[in-house]
Amino acid sequence: MRRFIFLAVLLPTLIGCAQLLPYREKQAVPPDQLSFSEALDAYRTDHSLKKLQNLQRNYPDSAWSARAETLILCVRERERYKTLLAENKQAFDTRTRDMAVLQQNNEQLLRDIEELRMTNRKLTEKIEQLKGLLIQLEQRPQ
Repeated sequence: MRRFIFLAVLLPTLIGCAQLLPYREKQAVPPDQLSFSEALDAYRTDHSLKKLQNLQRNYPDSAWSARAETLILCVRERERYKTLLAENKQAFDTRTRDMAVLQQNNEQLLRDIEELRMTNRKLTEKIEQLKGLLIQLEQRPQ
């Protein structure tokens, strides 16, 4: 019961005090700011720059137009970097494949060189044998 009486006294007092506070009206959001907010939401959902471009066209002298222009430039720069990154990745992959082919060719050439060295040694030994035989043949009496 005491609580009920306490609340019965407190509630009108709080209502009376609330009316003494100054009433703040909701400030209307400027149309350019609202347009920027909508354009930003549109960009976040579908990466569309059309609303940002419309903001620039409809409010060319607005601070929000300048922000929209900055955002458009950043998005375009980001897209340019994405393209460059993709091109560089493709070039890197091509170079990597080329390097693998060159490495295989180099290994094959090294094997070929070793094989040619062995053949050269064998031929050199044969020539020495033939020279020895020729000398023996020339030293024989006829």
